[in-house]
Amino acid sequence: MIVVTGATGNIGRPLVAELVRRGHDVTAVSRAGTAPLDDPGSAASARTLPTRTA
Repeated sequence: MIVVTGATGNIGRPLVAELVRRGHDVTAVSRAGTAPLDDPGSAASARTLPTRTA
């Protein structure tokens, strides 16, 4: 399994898509409130980190 942090960012989004395309099992991690990933396929699961408040 590969875990990608920042999965909804400029680098993370295409990275997740490419890893899934290559057949890897991917867990995509991003901050709460960011745009969700496009449906990259069944090989990726999304996790959201809670946002800290001061």
